[in-house]
Amino acid sequence: MDLTELRAFLAVAETGSFAAAAQRMACSRTTLTRRIDALEARVGAPLLTRQPSGAVLTAAGQIMAQRGPLLLGEASALLRAVLSEQVKQPQKLRLLLPVGMPPTMLGVAYQMLRSQFPEVRLSAEFVSAELLATHVDGFDVITHFGESALPGDRWVTRPLVWLREWLLATPAYLAQHGEPTSIEELATHRLLSWDAPGRDPDRWPTLAGTEFAVEPLAHGPDVHFLRHLAAAHQGIALLPDAEVAEPEFPPGTFQVVLREVVGSTVPLCVSVPVVSKRSPQLVPILQAIEAFLAAV
Repeated sequence: MDLTELRAFLAVAETGSFAAAAQRMACSRTTLTRRIDALEARVGAPLLTRQPSGAVLTAAGQIMAQRGPLLLGEASALLRAVLSEQVKQPQKLRLLLPVGMPPTMLGVAYQMLRSQFPEVRLSAEFVSAELLATHVDGFDVITHFGESALPGDRWVTRPLVWLREWLLATPAYLAQHGEPTSIEELATHRLLSWDAPGRDPDRWPTLAGTEFAVEPLAHGPDVHFLRHLAAAHQGIALLPDAEVAEPEFPPGTFQVVLREVVGSTVPLCVSVPVVSKRSPQLVPILQAIEAFLAAV
């Protein structure tokens, strides 16, 4: 039996009115009527007699009105029991992450999750942006760059933090090759480009909202790999930066180039399946992740 149809019938039985029942159920009268018609078709007998003064229960309707609340109560008790058992069981949380996330940040985030949710078993996989849409099945939480990476009918997406995307180079590289003071001067330098979602790596953004053409010697989706290349004095890299302290790159490792000219802001987002957005296990974990990113 469809519990939504049963609730619609009980609302009419209790109020004696289709209009009042529709208001209680927060739906249109047409929707309410359709649900009751479906219930009557399911049981094979009329449950209500429509009259100008309201709705009157038939003999079958009286039985349904007497026993229907018991069925709803049993269904609610069953749901509470199942959810309670889920809370007791060790939960496996499957994460899908973009390639190139800083290991330091991931390590600290893992320690935070372990301290707050010791019963959770974590499974993490990494994927590049162009393969994201074909690798989402079976995951509980997906972290990705860009707000429109996943279809909205299956996923609920919200930004966790906005990252500054800018040009980075080591002082040693700039001392040897000179620091560019304009976009045109970048053409004389070795360039490293992050494959940002939905953007050609041969097109770089400006803070004014325009783009310009470049010819990078190396590009890819792995931010951390490109950061290592830049740290090895291999060129000027366009990268998103969470501005999180990393032992591998102590202060002074990089210098920002054309700070007020080249770059953009990129959202790091989290997506969860629509069916689990109110999960009693998942919501506290998402809140903890958001609090962690706000604090770093």
